[in-house]
Amino acid sequence: MRYEHAMATCTVIHMSDLSAPDTAITDGTVEITVPLAAEHAATLRVVVASLGSDHGMNVDEIDDLKLAVSEVFTVLIDDAAAVGATRAHVRYNAAADNIRVELDRGLADDRVQLDVLASTILSSVVDEHVVGPSGVVLVKRTGA
Repeated sequence: MRYEHAMATCTVIHMSDLSAPDTAITDGTVEITVPLAAEHAATLRVVVASLGSDHGMNVDEIDDLKLAVSEVFTVLIDDAAAVGATRAHVRYNAAADNIRVELDRGLADDRVQLDVLASTILSSVVDEHVVGPSGVVLVKRTGA
């Protein structure tokens, strides 16, 4: 199901859709595209909090994941104009034992630069964070 609004696009893949023969996804996934503007950070936090709650994370785990998503989104915003980016693409993947969040700006080779403070924050609140050639991947295990 796809929802579009002038400011954001959200694609939700429901668990019931997973039985379709052409669906390659094997667990719950939510994708959202939002403008690279601070006022949209709350939207991204709400989605990750909802997924965390639905998958048995406790309040502290959810808060950690919300903080990590906010931190990376802020980093994406900071130099967006310099790299010509206008939107953040976020993919949430909720598996049985973790939630994985991928954040990028949709640019081909966009190596995001995390400063020491951002890296320290992410190291303390998520189980894994990886800066790749097109964005940042966060993994928070349930019960970790």
